[in-house]
Amino acid sequence: MEPLNLSNEILLEDILDTNEYVHSEKRNLVKAVIEHFPPHSVIYFLEFVENSTYENKYYGYIFNKTENKIYQFSFIDNIKFKNVKLNLRHKDRKKLTKKDILALNIIDLL
Repeated sequence: MEPLNLSNEILLEDILDTNEYVHSEKRNLVKAVIEHFPPHSVIYFLEFVENSTYENKYYGYIFNKTENKIYQFSFIDNIKFKNVKLNLRHKDRKKLTKKDILALNIIDLL
């Protein structure tokens, strides 16, 4: 199934809404990502998925605007054991498609 051809405005609004949600509801994830990069890095969550099988497990893509790089992330927030685990993998932007990141074509508008 091909992704829908959505307007840039809708895609940009979706990214901003996703970031608002992640920053307000998933603070441990945001903290772990911010600590991974140099201070003053500008980070956007492009795709964010909550695992339906395992509570507090998330994955998706982030864009470091400062470095102009995209990273795939997975994150486990184990509140019970006060342990968090962030995995980041740099992804070659040229190898990604809209099936990976629906808003891939508008990243430069951020």
